[in-house]
Amino acid sequence: MTLPPGQFGYATVTVQSQNALAGARTCVLEQNACYVNFAVFTPPVVGGNGLGTQFAPLALRWRLDDVVSGAMIIPWTGILVQTTQIQIPAVSNSLISFTRLYEPKQVMFQFTDQNGATAQARAIYDVLRVRGFNDQFVGCVDG
Repeated sequence: MTLPPGQFGYATVTVQSQNALAGARTCVLEQNACYVNFAVFTPPVVGGNGLGTQFAPLALRWRLDDVVSGAMIIPWTGILVQTTQIQIPAVSNSLISFTRLYEPKQVMFQFTDQNGATAQARAIYDVLRVRGFNDQFVGCVDG
């Protein structure tokens, strides 16, 4: 689907925790992988159902940042445009600070449409440190 220049509509980005649920602000246990679902839509049609149409962008990439420190954890990484889910590896879900019990992480997606216009969408989730807890937790996604 070709879009007019600069008219993206919107994107959805949802982080799933170890129990595969997504909340308003998802929490992930430190040293555990998580999944992120992503979709890009055209602008909603006036008088329609209020939703746009999902489409595959021309180019798609993502990155992971620590919100508090501003550190880039995973640099921009290109992925196939048909991709609707990525996995953030367990090693990337570590806390940078030894004094905090949780840290917000930001996963950012950048997509380019067929006209060369780019836009970004993001989700923020919290990585939790549990004192005395190890990576043998049953039920978590292991990375």
